[in-house]
Order: sequence, then C-alpha cells, then structure tokens
Amino acid sequence: MPVCPRCHAKEFQIKDGRTPAGSQRYKCKQCGRRYTPSPK
Repeated sequence: MPVCPRCHAKEFQIKDGRTPAGSQRYKCKQCGRRYTPSPK
C-alpha cells in the first residue's frame, strides 16, 4: 500500500477511484487526503 504524502500513514489507505488519465487514486482515512502515488 502507498504512504500518505500529508500524514505519512501506512495504514488506512483505501482505493478512491481513478483519475481521468486512468491512474489509481487513494484516500487516507486518517487525514482525509486524496492522492495519486504514481500518476500516469
């Protein structure tokens, strides 16, 4: 699992759909940040 770029939590990362380019998005359940670890 990826690490949250804001709070650096390794747990509590859930899949949150995809970007328009097709990259997987994640949401941190600890701080609420949505991010793409390796965008296409």
